[in-house]
Amino acid sequence: MEYINYQYVTETNRRDVSGFIGEALIKLQNAQRMYPDLIMDVVNSGNLSRQIDLTLVEKQGNSRIDGTPLSSSAGAYFFNEEVLGGTREKQVIRYINSLGGMICDWQSQQTKLKLGPGIGLIEAPPLYRKLAYMGVKNPNLTVNYSGPSGTAEAKRGIKTIMDSRIDPEGDFFPEDGVFVTEGATEGIDLFMEALATLAPQSRVVFLGLSYYTGPYSAAQKGLKVDRLVTNPVEINGNTRFFPSAQEIEKSLPIDTKALVITIPNNPNGETYKDQDLAEIIGMAKEKGIYILFDGIFENMYFDDEENYRSRILQIAAEQGALEKVVVVDSLSKTRNFAGKRLGFLASADREMVDTITNIVLSRRCNPPLTVGPLLSFEGLARKVKALRKNTPNIPLERIVEYAFGEEDYAFSKNSFITMFQEWNAWDTQVLEYYKGNLQIVKALLANSSSGWSPDEAAFNTFVRSAKPGSDINSMDFLAKLMFTLGTYTQVGPCFGISQKTWDNELGIWTRISYACSRRDLIEALTRLVIFTQFYQEKNFGDPNKFPVLQMRFDKQI
Repeated sequence: MEYINYQYVTETNRRDVSGFIGEALIKLQNAQRMYPDLIMDVVNSGNLSRQIDLTLVEKQGNSRIDGTPLSSSAGAYFFNEEVLGGTREKQVIRYINSLGGMICDWQSQQTKLKLGPGIGLIEAPPLYRKLAYMGVKNPNLTVNYSGPSGTAEAKRGIKTIMDSRIDPEGDFFPEDGVFVTEGATEGIDLFMEALATLAPQSRVVFLGLSYYTGPYSAAQKGLKVDRLVTNPVEINGNTRFFPSAQEIEKSLPIDTKALVITIPNNPNGETYKDQDLAEIIGMAKEKGIYILFDGIFENMYFDDEENYRSRILQIAAEQGALEKVVVVDSLSKTRNFAGKRLGFLASADREMVDTITNIVLSRRCNPPLTVGPLLSFEGLARKVKALRKNTPNIPLERIVEYAFGEEDYAFSKNSFITMFQEWNAWDTQVLEYYKGNLQIVKALLANSSSGWSPDEAAFNTFVRSAKPGSDINSMDFLAKLMFTLGTYTQVGPCFGISQKTWDNELGIWTRISYACSRRDLIEALTRLVIFTQFYQEKNFGDPNKFPVLQMRFDKQI
């Protein structure tokens, strides 16, 4: 996959997306005449059968896939990541390149083509390098580890980030209730460890679909783990997996001490309406249940009015229930800064704050100190963004003057204005780019997909590639997409729920992450469309006709 820079994004946005769609449809039309032959040649050569046999052998030696508690919560994810898209990759790509060049117009590739990378392949805002350097060149931050809970400016930045989601002029989270974490993943793990301390062997219920780390972390801490997903409901052509507030209250086990919500959701961009959130928060307050809110996609709504605010936090504050919500966030998704592993956690609950503080002190001397200027800027930038939404007619300079107040920062007001404008432009252009890519996805998949996610926020969409049937197997689908066309993605069981439920009741749902170059996106989508049609029309999952990967993950949480 190709990593792209901000200049590519802005130049691409200048072109009408309809032109890209037209080119993509022509490419699809041409590929439909050739790619099926490539698939059949891989089958007839015996290479598909060999890869399936090797896959079965390798599965038996991988404890993350089979035979450990992790395999029961995330076996499908690790099988896909480490075998199909991991050890099998070089052999598969080498073979397909040699075969494709002989039978069709095939562009050789170095690595697998990712439809669902899970991260944005666009560079982070370049100004982050400047801010990181401000921390690195400061000897008080580099020749030091005397800040057990982070520097004052880092914590002030996180508090500003969190407070501004409710009201940029408000004071909601205590100064000692915010923490620098190693990505949102460590924030989730800190919460689970704290919950296990406060309520040992209690139950955590995950609402909707989610990444594997939360359930695995909870299980590792001795907590009971459940997942609550509604019987998928079609609303205006979109499929929703979040349970309603009424379904939650009716189904919730009595020993539940925490609900986990990712809004917007990964993989399908789904959200809750305000009324549902109010009912869920009210129920949590009444029953003494924590809500762990994973907000890593929260500032990526296509409706810009929803960005730089948090309805779940605002509603919790209005109901006097903010202490029941623990929020985690990071710069990995909204700013494509995943490699820095820079996340944050906030809680207004005194017992939770004290417990997390003790865990942090036992885990490490202190979090990274050199991130202070970056977090300080991020907090101030989000505050200014929120203030501008509230007062759009006030000049930026006056808003910055007000936001700075009497505080000292590692940058001047004038340099902050320049950086803010650069940061805001990146935000606007990247979101516009994602919107265009989603249009391309919908245009190319219009005739081959039978179900769609709500797509209220970037940068994932979740589509049904095959309806339930007797010869449907999600992992076989994934393997054959990889082994015949060198294309990798993730399907329903990678995000929870028994594969039996997916295959027999829901069908094959595919995650598509469109935070990548348009060339790669169009090529990957072309292959998915052709493969999906081939899989259905040729009964490619029928073991009486073709080699089939006979593997299921039916113990997923």
